[in-house]
Amino acid sequence: MKRSPAAAFWLSLIPGIGHVYIGQPAKGLLLIVSVASAIYLAAEGPGAFMGILIPFLWIFSMIDAHRSAVELNHLIETGQQLPDPSEGFAFESWWGWALVAIGVVLMVDNYGLFDIDWIEDLWPIAIIALGIYILKKPRGLSVASTAEQSSSTPSDPGIDSNSND
Repeated sequence: MKRSPAAAFWLSLIPGIGHVYIGQPAKGLLLIVSVASAIYLAAEGPGAFMGILIPFLWIFSMIDAHRSAVELNHLIETGQQLPDPSEGFAFESWWGWALVAIGVVLMVDNYGLFDIDWIEDLWPIAIIALGIYILKKPRGLSVASTAEQSSSTPSDPGIDSNSND
């Protein structure tokens, strides 16, 4: 289904909502969490860098939502296959576990059971881990295309399996 690039752009005034509108909920959630984290860290942590990061994320969200809607519409108009939302950076079980862990840490901090000021120093580790995860995730041929290739090419091209010797 085609999506309006203008609507995606304007919905992204709330970062991530435009991406949810065009069918990229994982990217939308990542942008929402990124902007919220940058706002929190600008107020509570090393403010200068995070203060600069907020408008960058906001503008990126708006431009990327528009660009992604245009790309999606182009794929629909040309009849090309749409990307499978289950591939790549989609909702997987680790998203749920990560959200539960973040919620537990924030709740425990709210009740004063321990102090999470150490997160201000260590939060870049999460970005590094996410980058490593994305880079290490296997990217290759799908199972169907691998099966087609193996059935279309003989195992030994020098031997004709149909000949009667």
